[in-house]
Amino acid sequence: PVPCDLVGTAYFAHTTGLMAKIARVLGKKNDARAFRDLHGRIVEAFREAYVAPSGRVVGHCQTAYLLALAFDLLPSNLRPRAFAHLVDLIEVRGCHLTTGFIGTPLLL
Repeated sequence: PVPCDLVGTAYFAHTTGLMAKIARVLGKKNDARAFRDLHGRIVEAFREAYVAPSGRVVGHCQTAYLLALAFDLLPSNLRPRAFAHLVDLIEVRGCHLTTGFIGTPLLL
């Protein structure tokens, strides 16, 4: 299974990014800046904790890669490698998903 702390960190980054956008739309410049800065720190922490230079994501499972890709948590140079890992994991399972309820909507 995907590590729980990876899921929590990914969703923390995602929701913080959403809050930055919402604050911007509402004209709350200081809040938008604070959320944007927090989002950047969370993304950096995610990368340091969960992403190897090879593009391999901790847990090496379909959902881990889907979270990292869908929530834009990877450096652009590692996205193709992470995507290749995801494809390999799907192919190894005979083109079946092992994502569960967290990863399936991200894949679709």
